[in-house]
Amino acid sequence: IEKSGRSGKTVTVLGGPGIRALTAERRDDLLASLKRKFAAGGAIVEDTIEIQGDVRDRAKFFLQMLGFDA
Repeated sequence: IEKSGRSGKTVTVLGGPGIRALTAERRDDLLASLKRKFAAGGAIVEDTIEIQGDVRDRAKFFLQMLGFDA
C-alpha cells in the first residue's frame, strides 16, 4: 500500500518476479481483469501494477487463484 505522492489517496501496488515476468500484453490483461473485479481504477507503472484503494486481501486471493505466489 502506498500513499506517498498521491495527495493522500491509497493505492495497492502489485509487483515482484511473477508480475515482472509477464509480457506487456499479459500485464495489460491482468490489469484489466483486476480493474473489473474490484471496480477500481488502475495503471501500469514501470514493472508494477497499481490499483486504486486498499484491495490487498482481495488482490492476494485473486492472484493466488490465477497461480501467482502471493
